[in-house]
Amino acid sequence: FPSHDKNTYVVQVGPGVFYEDPITMKSYVDVVGASETNTIIQANNPNTSLIIGADQSMINNVQIQGCTGTSVAAVLYSSPTTPQLNAIFYVENVRFGENYTHAKVVGTSGGNCIMQCSNVKYGGYPFTLGFYCTNDGTGIGRMQLRNVTSTNGGVTSNTGLTFAKADKNGCGFIVNGCLLTQATAGGSSGIGFHVEDGGFLRLTGVNFQRWATGIYVPQVGSNAPSIDAIALNFENCTQDVNIIHSGTTGKIQGTDNFLKTYI
Repeated sequence: FPSHDKNTYVVQVGPGVFYEDPITMKSYVDVVGASETNTIIQANNPNTSLIIGADQSMINNVQIQGCTGTSVAAVLYSSPTTPQLNAIFYVENVRFGENYTHAKVVGTSGGNCIMQCSNVKYGGYPFTLGFYCTNDGTGIGRMQLRNVTSTNGGVTSNTGLTFAKADKNGCGFIVNGCLLTQATAGGSSGIGFHVEDGGFLRLTGVNFQRWATGIYVPQVGSNAPSIDAIALNFENCTQDVNIIHSGTTGKIQGTDNFLKTYI
């Protein structure tokens, strides 16, 4: 059916477990479940991404899981659309089950797209790379995380674990209110935010609990990463901050332990 900015649609989904092949969203069409605990979308094929986002559309009130194959994502969004204000996809009131990556945004064809994630829950189910901003050679992929919380005692993964990664020039995260909790069992492990090759972080009100490294910036790529972070809290991490890239700019403010901070 047709869709445009003056004619929007909502597809309502009731309670149940829905086994699906990849779902390609349409612009100005929202998919809304009954709740994030009783409308569960399960991937038929673990080696393909499941929800393929579109400009000005939304996935809301569901749990998404089953995308466990290497490098696939439960939610994937990529757009070359201009103007930039139209290149946005919304993920709201979503709980993630077991996935390799929960949400991934990819800049492409010189475009500047953003995925906005609000009231998102993770943890209790394993993942490898939770949230990922990158590009396919050109363009900028960005992600906004608002009110992101862990469930079931925190992250259960401890092998190859990264909560969030930005690895291309201009790609990065805008975060406001985020609880990064690693489950007690197994001790500290994994990386909270990994930034390299010109990626950026804009963090406000982020709490790191039991991570091997809270913020990690390796000497990777010719582009300088940028970090602007305030109101951070680190609890029982092995390293709070480890900034290796010599060109990194910005500031970090919070309760980091100077004995666990490396620049």
